[in-house]
Amino acid sequence: MIIGILSSVLSGVLNGSFAAPMKKIVGWKWENTWFVYAVVAMLILPVVTAFISVPGLREVYAQADGSVIIKTILTGFLFGVGSVTFGLGLQLAGLSLGNSLMVGIISVTGSLVPMLILSPEAIFTLTGGFLLLAMLVSVHGVIYCSIAGNIRAGSLDKTGQSGEKKTFFKVALIVCIVSGIFNSMLNVTLVMGLQVAELAKANLPGAFGTYRAYNAVWALTLSGAFLPYLIGCVFLLIRNRSMIRYKIFCTLCLWGSCGLPALRSMEQGHLNWVSWAQPSDG
Repeated sequence: MIIGILSSVLSGVLNGSFAAPMKKIVGWKWENTWFVYAVVAMLILPVVTAFISVPGLREVYAQADGSVIIKTILTGFLFGVGSVTFGLGLQLAGLSLGNSLMVGIISVTGSLVPMLILSPEAIFTLTGGFLLLAMLVSVHGVIYCSIAGNIRAGSLDKTGQSGEKKTFFKVALIVCIVSGIFNSMLNVTLVMGLQVAELAKANLPGAFGTYRAYNAVWALTLSGAFLPYLIGCVFLLIRNRSMIRYKIFCTLCLWGSCGLPALRSMEQGHLNWVSWAQPSDG
C-alpha cells in the first residue's frame, strides 16, 4: 500500500509539472515539440520497457484474444486523442489555466467514466458516494478556473480585443473539456487489457510481477495513443512547413559540438560549463 501511495504522489508531481519545460523551449512550434514527446514517451519507451521487463512478450500477445488486443489499442487511441487535445489546450488556454482546467476535468471523468462503463452499480455504494463527493470538489475547482479564464479574457475590454479573446477562450474551454473526457480512457484501457496482464504475470513470479506485467498492456495502450499524435503532428508539420525547424535545431547542435573544442582552447580551459539549446513550441 505504501508503494502504491508513493507511486501516486510521484505520478501526481510528474503529471502536474511535465509541461513546464515547454516555456523554456525556443524555436519549435507545437507540433515539433509534441511529436518528439510522442515518439519517445508513447512509442519507444513503453515498447522497449515491455520487451525488457516482460519475458516472452511475443508469446503473451499471441495467446491473448484478438478482441482484447484490439479493444486495448482502440481505447488507447481514444486516450491519445485526449492527450493530443491536452497539448492543444495548453497552447490555447495557457500553461497554468489550461493545465488546471484539464487536470481537474481528468480527475472527475477519469474516475466517473470508467465506473459508469465497467461497474455502474458501484456508484450507489459508500465508495461511490465518497467518489462523487471528491468529484464535486473537483468540479468546483474547474468552474472557478473557467470563471478566472473568462475574467482574464474580459479584462482586455480596454484594448478592444475582448470579443476576440472571449471567443478564443470558449474554443479553448471546449478543447479542454474534450481532452478531459478522452483522457479518462486511460483507466478503461488498463481494464480492457487485463487478460494480457494476467498472461504476462504467469511468467513473472514475485511481489512485483503485477507491476511488470502491466508493461505489456502499456505497450499496446500507448502504441494506440501514438497514432493520433502521428496523424495530427505530421499534418501540422506539413501544413505549417515546420519540419525545417528540426533541421535548424540539429544544425545548431552540430555547429555547437564542433565549436566547443575551439571555444575551450580560446578560453584556455576557463570554460567549465556549457548550456545546450532546447526546442520550443514557438
